[in-house]
Amino acid sequence: MELVERAAKRKAEAKEARLKCEHELEVIQMQANANTKCAQPALDVSPRLNTPIFSHYKAGDDPEVFLSIFENQTCRWKLPKEKFMKHMAALVKGNMPVVLNSQTSDAADNYDVFKNAVSSRFKLGPDYF
Repeated sequence: MELVERAAKRKAEAKEARLKCEHELEVIQMQANANTKCAQPALDVSPRLNTPIFSHYKAGDDPEVFLSIFENQTCRWKLPKEKFMKHMAALVKGNMPVVLNSQTSDAADNYDVFKNAVSSRFKLGPDYF
């Protein structure tokens, strides 16, 4: 039993590390595009993300408020919804990564599935989202 738990924990940690690396790579690519003089950014590249302006979730924070602020910030940066989860791993700490890592690999990139899992985990109810 303990072996299974350790394997699941390692898998979850690997998934979180992969998402964080993808996020960091995307931020570096956006910064490189934004800092290139006299060059037009590629058409499919989102505006440069300044990750310090994104709110971070810490244990004890209100998950509803965090997700609402995150959605507003992604809207301002015109971040496509399909890229939300690449950035989420770098923004959450405390008990939120438990929800993030509990997602199946098929649902790992689906923000709506994540939001519903947060609602269930924190017992927010349907009125919150």
